[in-house]
Amino acid sequence: MTIFVGGVVAVLLGLSRGGSFDSLARTRLRTGYLVIAGLVLQVSFAIFTPGWLTSASALAIVLVSNGLILAFIVLNRILPGMMVIGAGVLLNVAVIASNGAMPVSIDAIRVAGIGRVPDESSLKHEMLGPDSTLPWLGDVIPLPKLQEIVSVGDLVIVLGIGLLVYRRMNAEHEERAQISESPVGR
Repeated sequence: MTIFVGGVVAVLLGLSRGGSFDSLARTRLRTGYLVIAGLVLQVSFAIFTPGWLTSASALAIVLVSNGLILAFIVLNRILPGMMVIGAGVLLNVAVIASNGAMPVSIDAIRVAGIGRVPDESSLKHEMLGPDSTLPWLGDVIPLPKLQEIVSVGDLVIVLGIGLLVYRRMNAEHEERAQISESPVGR
């Protein structure tokens, strides 16, 4: 939900500055299948958890899926916001890799008004505890209005997506301004 809200804010800001959906639609993303493959991999194992899935294989699935997403980001790094998104993904990967799953704060769950806690069969999440590594990078930021908990990495990803959407909506507007300001354009 946080990504959706961030995207809507970026669209509204883009429109308020004269941006257009046409400009956004002309954005060329290379190798989009990498993101789709990464997300399908995570979602399918979150929905269907086979009996053979150990904590080590679950971690491998999460890391491989994030690796696919990072490959997409690197291949599209020329686009605005992509490296910011990549930084957010890397922050999440760091805490997941060091703990075996994303630590989730029970206090953040309570503040956010979420009634469920991660169970042992969760593919990507575990309870934050005294032995958690990099606890400040876990899901520790409650968003009560959205009934959601996010990590610093999630917020960085949302910022990057917002930057990408805003800048691409205004790409033609910015290009016209640069041309009119250049000595050749005068």
